Amino acid sequence: MPLPTVRIGLNPHWYSQFWIKQFFQLWRGGEIKLRPLLAKRNPYASFYFEVNGRPCLIDVHDKKELQFDAVDYFLYFKANFSSTAQYPPNVRRCWNGTTLKRANVPPQHAPDFDLIFISSITGGRHHKIALYEVLAALPLKKKLVIKMWGPDDVRQWGDYLTKRGIEVITGTWPYTTWLEWQKRGRWCVLTRGKHDCLSFKMIDYMSIGAAVVADYTPTSEWPVPVKAGENFLDLQLPAFAGDEMANIDFDRLRELYAERVQAALPSLRDDALRARIGQANLNYFKSHIADGAAARYVMEQYALVHHT
Repeated sequence: MPLPTVRIGLNPHWYSQFWIKQFFQLWRGGEIKLRPLLAKRNPYASFYFEVNGRPCLIDVHDKKELQFDAVDYFLYFKANFSSTAQYPPNVRRCWNGTTLKRANVPPQHAPDFDLIFISSITGGRHHKIALYEVLAALPLKKKLVIKMWGPDDVRQWGDYLTKRGIEVITGTWPYTTWLEWQKRGRWCVLTRGKHDCLSFKMIDYMSIGAAVVADYTPTSEWPVPVKAGENFLDLQLPAFAGDEMANIDFDRLRELYAERVQAALPSLRDDALRARIGQANLNYFKSHIADGAAARYVMEQYALVHHT
């Protein structure tokens, strides 16, 4: 049987780079023929490709709604897939991807921090502030860094957070700097994305075999599910209000978060649990992401539809 010919759109965005590398690994392994689409630009937050001339799309937007009309594609892959959404029959689950560089390997040294949390204030400002505040109060060695998105954030929250031992920044750290800090943590904190998505950071954490503590169980579905107690420790925090600047009962929010985080403290001190979650994440990465495995899943889905 002849090898399938895959033509890929070229684009410098990180989500495109992830999938370009994935298909390149399949080509290098002799599984596909690979050609560029020099005149084709990838749509916003998406990766366009063709298999034997049939157009396909990987929609990596953090919203669960489709960005484009699925009828225009042979297969439409949705990164933040929701089983409650009414998608057309040609829509499939998919991963969103991430940067993935040579540094995405497990650390060679033992962790020297109990908890690492480096994130931005977006994704529910009061949710993030309350979580940072209660984590700062834990009797653990922590690296807590939060990025402000503008002068209004700095004015409202800068001093408040600094006084609680949280480092406030306004710029974006280089990816490798961020990644090296994650390698120093016994636990790395993952929070829901801006539109209730499963953050691409989960793949970063898996690539280094990190033990993840998540604010809640994600509602987005990947082709192979990530599970509470297996791939992450779930703090079971409630969903934040849809309005980033909603006027909520902040005192009650902090009180609730403190209760949930304190309840998780024994688990955060459990080295056996940490080791199991970290190893499960590394195994997930090796089985489903590394060496072109994510693109291989895409091609398997194509083959299933093509031969029916």
